Amino acid sequence: TKGPAAGSGEFAFTLHDTYGFPVDITQKVMEEHGLVLDEAEFEAAMEAQRARARASMATADAVFTASVAAKLRDAGVEIVAEIDKQPFIDAMGPVYEKHVTSEKLQDLVSQIQAVE
Repeated sequence: TKGPAAGSGEFAFTLHDTYGFPVDITQKVMEEHGLVLDEAEFEAAMEAQRARARASMATADAVFTASVAAKLRDAGVEIVAEIDKQPFIDAMGPVYEKHVTSEKLQDLVSQIQAVE
């Protein structure tokens, strides 16, 4: 059995990432031509893409937070250090209890204040 074809993992990743081509079909076609997919290279390319996506999401979150802070400031909304959670609890009920914590709210306030 031959070893993995040079660059085959990167090639399979490009087909998958760019065109949505299933990697299992790429692998099957390669095998029909006596080639072996470099699965480790494919997985490394996938993980690199995941890391880029995570970094991009973190940047998007920071830009969104800054944008919200600017809009609040421009609208004349006063940012306070302490948040009264009760209106949130009353308005959102179980959703609030499950998804929103005091720490998350305080972190958002800190980020907004940092932009000011």
